[in-house]
Amino acid sequence: MTTVSQARPTLDAIKEAVSARYAWGLKALQRLIAVDIIAPKERACQEALAEILRAESLPVQLVSLNEGNLPSVEGFIDTGLPLADRPNLVVALEGTHAGGRSLILNSHIDTVAWQGGAEKWQAHPLSGAVRDGKIYGRGAVDAKGQVMAAVMAVLALRDLGYEPAGRLVVQSVVGEEPDGNGTLALCAQGWLAEAAIVLEPTDNQIAYGHRGVIDLRFRVEGRQGHAAVQSSDANAIVVASRLVEVLDGALADWSAPEDTSYGRPSLNVGRIEGGEDIFTVAQRCEIKCGVRYAPGTYQSVLGHIESHLLKEGPQHRLPMGDLLNMTTFAHHDAAETPPDSPLATTLLSCVHQVAPDRRLVTCPGGTDARHFINRYGVPAVIFGPGQLTVAHAVDEFLPVEQWLKAIQALALFIVRWCG
Repeated sequence: MTTVSQARPTLDAIKEAVSARYAWGLKALQRLIAVDIIAPKERACQEALAEILRAESLPVQLVSLNEGNLPSVEGFIDTGLPLADRPNLVVALEGTHAGGRSLILNSHIDTVAWQGGAEKWQAHPLSGAVRDGKIYGRGAVDAKGQVMAAVMAVLALRDLGYEPAGRLVVQSVVGEEPDGNGTLALCAQGWLAEAAIVLEPTDNQIAYGHRGVIDLRFRVEGRQGHAAVQSSDANAIVVASRLVEVLDGALADWSAPEDTSYGRPSLNVGRIEGGEDIFTVAQRCEIKCGVRYAPGTYQSVLGHIESHLLKEGPQHRLPMGDLLNMTTFAHHDAAETPPDSPLATTLLSCVHQVAPDRRLVTCPGGTDARHFINRYGVPAVIFGPGQLTVAHAVDEFLPVEQWLKAIQALALFIVRWCG
């Protein structure tokens, strides 16, 4: 390493550099939005991003998702998706001299589906159309726009002649939406740093923690028979409907100190499957639920739900024991970095330079920050432009002005953190 010092870019210089990069960044983002990408078919978009970045002479690596033995890594969630041919993308800028701190800017390239609803959009979901200061398209805010925010911050600084003293890594990961295995893979492969910013839509607030999600499943066993003569109490779907009513109030009397920062836990009945046909009493029905909870409350939330079922079940004629089975299918754990950590406070001070009304918050959804924090001891926060309320929705959009401010704040943070 060299020990040559360099002048640090000022905020005004950063703003000018980001503005000069806007047309390039918009075109690049529109190219990414145009690639329909749902796990496990991320390769085409990663290759498009790699081509964009290599044209800017950035050192791009496409890293195999299953390099090593990912299924054996703690935190891996098996959703049945293949691991082959799904590369993560990494850009690593090695530090130029001693004294700098390392940093990871992480976001995901995969999106949720839009098919079947294109006619409801103001613009085609793969168009990246710009209207009234908003970039529309699937992935615009969640999270291709976040990936490009990281890239734009790095390139704007390079345009100013800045080279980070500490190692700076940009990660575009696969598989965040279904399981988070993309970020987990990179962590397991040794892609770690002294801090990480996970870019997700937070309205440019800094989220120092996020809730966890429990994939909770209930299997109800009925008694199959002819619908003309069998009692409805033997119908697994009818029994499941009574279970839904019980579950709806499972957390009504919950109270915990963590609620102050994260809000009350929630239980969403997301899917019900069961039965054969209209002539046959259903023998089996499965209910899939998502339970969101604050850091530190996982076991107590599960215990609260179980106690509620035992108390209320008999009153709703629910079969207990083997005929009603509750299992945790998957667990996306909650995570938190102390809000007074150097990472959180330094980023907040940088954001305040461009958006003085932003503050420290918590995130209601789960993110890949959990892998950095819980498994590898890397402090991580969640930050990014746009609102979570428009992610996964018809007319998903990214506000241009907020996008540019996020890029400015990221660039300023890189300068202060990496040195």
